[in-house]
Amino acid sequence: MTAIRRAGLGCAVFMALILALMTDSPVQLHQLVRAVADAGAISAQSTPLYLATGVKDVFLSWLRDSRPDLVDRYAEVYSKGSEASRKYRKWLSVVRYALGASAARCA
Repeated sequence: MTAIRRAGLGCAVFMALILALMTDSPVQLHQLVRAVADAGAISAQSTPLYLATGVKDVFLSWLRDSRPDLVDRYAEVYSKGSEASRKYRKWLSVVRYALGASAARCA
């Protein structure tokens, strides 16, 4: 990214995959965005985990074994299919930042 920025080009970062209740705390997201800003990105966007057919069953099985405390919440967030709920995606959209002049707000 440094070479891209030195060449005068803007660089946006796509942060994926954000795992509900595992990698999406305000502190974690703040640290991620801060690191992206420090690396020279001018913007960042995130996306939550997409649980495609087949993968969803495997992931939920792992979740039941490893994080049973999250099973009910994941059932809610992914109740309509492979995508996280609109409510969760809207909440996660707060991590979209214009990092250039406003990077100080991420500090």
